Amino acid sequence: MTNTDIETMVQKEAERLGVNSPEFMERHKEIMELAAEIEKNNRPKKQVYTAKDLQGLLEVSESKAYQYIRQMNEELSKKGYITVRGKVPVAYVQERFFGVKAGVD
Repeated sequence: MTNTDIETMVQKEAERLGVNSPEFMERHKEIMELAAEIEKNNRPKKQVYTAKDLQGLLEVSESKAYQYIRQMNEELSKKGYITVRGKVPVAYVQERFFGVKAGVD
């Protein structure tokens, strides 16, 4: 849900309920809480994954998770990025495994 969508919802409610009415203010509060919850849920909680994280996410063995981390870190190194042994950026995992680019609307 974008800020424009939220503003449109608020504007429609303002017309329906009357601006600054108690009902309007209550609905506005509910919408803003919902928007904050959606934003919170869409943010990655971690910046990097470890083998244990990948194990749970991908349902693979620990050794397979380490193999994936080594492979992704090699790819990142070839692209000129600094890597940390045993960890891989969440954004890169999302891109490589799920085709999702972080930060793209």
